[in-house]
Amino acid sequence: MKTFNQKQRGSAVIWIIAIVVIAAVVYFIAANSNKSATTGTVATSTDQQTLATTTVTIMVPSDLAAFRKAAVEHVQVGGPDPLPITTFIPVKAIPNTIVADARQNAAEAAAEYLPTQTGTTSLIVYFKVVNSTAYILLSMDIDGWAGVSSAIAQVHPIVEKTLLAQPGITAVKFGPAPGDTIDGIQKEYENRSANPTPVTSSTSNWKTYTNSKYSFSFQYPPSSPTQPNRGPFNTLKDGSVALGQNGNYYVIVHMPKVITDGTGKLWTIKDYISDCYPNKGDTCTNIVVGGINSFERSSSQIGTIVYVPFSSNKILEVVGSVGDPMFNQILSTFKFTK
Repeated sequence: MKTFNQKQRGSAVIWIIAIVVIAAVVYFIAANSNKSATTGTVATSTDQQTLATTTVTIMVPSDLAAFRKAAVEHVQVGGPDPLPITTFIPVKAIPNTIVADARQNAAEAAAEYLPTQTGTTSLIVYFKVVNSTAYILLSMDIDGWAGVSSAIAQVHPIVEKTLLAQPGITAVKFGPAPGDTIDGIQKEYENRSANPTPVTSSTSNWKTYTNSKYSFSFQYPPSSPTQPNRGPFNTLKDGSVALGQNGNYYVIVHMPKVITDGTGKLWTIKDYISDCYPNKGDTCTNIVVGGINSFERSSSQIGTIVYVPFSSNKILEVVGSVGDPMFNQILSTFKFTK
């Protein structure tokens, strides 16, 4: 009969323990994956607020002004439904409220795309995905106001088209999932509204830069010993502002300046778009900044430049490093007051 010495017995025990641990981890992952895929969650305004800022893709009408006008006429005077004839295009956006489910983040950003009486934060009060169908309710569906039907006609299609572009979703219904009730969701929503849970935002201790000349502001992190490479806030000689130190800036906000095509014609946002060359390594993307349709150009040579046309003849340039999560987080705090 074959026997094992002490060293061999020790190795066997280690192998057995390793196999048991691996099996437990695999079981845990599988169990949680099945749970999240079938049950979904009721949305709250406090779900994992401290997660890193997430850039999502939403679907918006290519001609937003025409779509909004037609949507309002459809519900107010019985005009034709604009949805079947509207072309939707993908743009990048950053939701003000971030949760664990990327699909819900996309829906939240879509709901925030058009400003309404409900504001632009935590607009989803209920969200579940069951058997590839997304069940969703917005605050405007629960807590309406006079004329809310016009807002719903404009916002719902953007949310629906965005969700249908998400993996694993083939249908969207604005209502409760089987087994849930409007009354139950209403009571939970009213309870959360009456007793809000304090939330510490990941940007709660950030400072705010305000430019009264051009009517915009953004937040930025204070200097920190844990991030010495980030450095302090700087005002450059040309009036631009930068974050970083010793000339190593990770975000630069260039003030609007006159740029022409050589003939005296001022550049527009379309000129910046046409100046982007995907065949030369550029990544060219539509993005929303502070509620404004903007344009992002990225490459390993120039970094990331976001062009924000915040007025008819003024374009703000925000420059950062490709793939820097702090850049996206700062970008999400931009606000324009005019």
